[in-house]
Amino acid sequence: MQYKIKCLNFFIDERGAIAIIAALVVFFVLIGIGALAVDVGRMTTTKNELQNSADAGALAGTSVLFIKDYDDNLCYNDAPSFEAVKLKAREAAEKNVAFGKKADVEKVEVGHWGFGGIGFTPFKTVDENKLIMPSELLGYMTKQNIGKDNYQLLNEMNGSGDDSEQRFFVNAVRVKTTNDNDSGFFSNIFKIENPTPISAHAVAFIDSAGAWAENHFDYPIGVCEESLDGEFCNTGRMLEDNVEGDTAQWTNFSQPCVTTNPSNMAPILDTCGAGNPDPIAPGEIGTTLGVTTPVFEKMKDCWISENDGGLVNCNPGEKKSFPTPTQPWSMLVPVLKCNAGEPNCRELVSAMHINVLWMLGDGVKPEENSPCVMGPLDNEEDYNNYPEWKYYEDEIVTEGCKKFNDQIDNTIEESMHALGEEWTSSRWQGEQYYEESMARWDCFVNHFGIKTPSGKPAYFAKKTIYFAPDCTRTDEAGFIGGEYFFGVFSEVPVLVE
Repeated sequence: MQYKIKCLNFFIDERGAIAIIAALVVFFVLIGIGALAVDVGRMTTTKNELQNSADAGALAGTSVLFIKDYDDNLCYNDAPSFEAVKLKAREAAEKNVAFGKKADVEKVEVGHWGFGGIGFTPFKTVDENKLIMPSELLGYMTKQNIGKDNYQLLNEMNGSGDDSEQRFFVNAVRVKTTNDNDSGFFSNIFKIENPTPISAHAVAFIDSAGAWAENHFDYPIGVCEESLDGEFCNTGRMLEDNVEGDTAQWTNFSQPCVTTNPSNMAPILDTCGAGNPDPIAPGEIGTTLGVTTPVFEKMKDCWISENDGGLVNCNPGEKKSFPTPTQPWSMLVPVLKCNAGEPNCRELVSAMHINVLWMLGDGVKPEENSPCVMGPLDNEEDYNNYPEWKYYEDEIVTEGCKKFNDQIDNTIEESMHALGEEWTSSRWQGEQYYEESMARWDCFVNHFGIKTPSGKPAYFAKKTIYFAPDCTRTDEAGFIGGEYFFGVFSEVPVLVE
């Protein structure tokens, strides 16, 4: 009987029940917390992986945003649709996985990125005329003249395209990735749908360059900005010219500025094409007008050794004859402000591709040092304007040189008068008669359109480097971070969002 009473008391005794209930509640709460922690961790991992995918796509797309055309000018890749850029971005993004699955690329856009709250503005029109080509950007901003510096204009150049005064410059790619089929492990078990798909986006852009990388420039020549007429590139004089003004100067690429002299210039030319030994930023660099003959001769040696088209002797049998190049010599050089600042510390403002056609050292004479053959310029447009030039063709003066050859043995005054007002007799001071060597030089200058800053045919002058009139000012180079835009873009895009 006593045993039955104890059993009954066990079933009706409520003492300790709260502990059991609490234990059960805590158990299920811990299961819920654990499930939440697993799912949150899973979603965070997925979010990070989607972000990596978006980052990779944006950087890949922006890296191919600019290309060079046949004429070596910087332009957009597949504008105005930019399909090649978008495809590159999509492919790079899809190579990444988000929690074991290929990332879904929801959208790829090209547009303009600006700081100061501007952010990303997508380019939506399909009218290529609304775009500003990268190679035209510096000139476009210069013409605006609306009281803003060019970097501020670059930052804000994201017009809708409807205003012709505010056209659109594309400099960025935006990629959005999603994973809308993954609500979480426990959410899937309990059939709880996630109303907000996991997504990520990234924006990468190409900015102005804060510096040019080491060895980016080819040779220690600086073209004077004041001598340029748009993209026209004229005679490069290496000595002070009191009549026409300076069109070029020598530089040792030094920053802080150290005056250029033979001892710090010669090592730069020990290796042809090595250029600036250290990174160089816009600002003052060491320059000089005069240069010693040994330094100039080193430059001439590079001209001869670097020529791809072979050499030719224009004066066979002559005592001072020597082989000379037959092809234009392409190089990238600095652009300097030559009429401002200290004479030996000019400001570096941009970069320019030039084609050197001829070099004249010290003690030169027309009959010994005039060219007779020069190959065409290598891009399509200039090839048509400046094809291969020869003074002789099978011992006969070519048709393009005939008008100069017809003046041989006339007096200088008669010849210059017959050739026209621009061919002044002062070009041949001290000479009485117009000789074959003069005709050869004048035909060469006329064929390639080589002129002085005032527009006259280029003189035959010692220690002078003659450039073809086909300069390309914008160049893709350097590191991101420029405070101002000088026509130079960085080589590597960066993520900004």
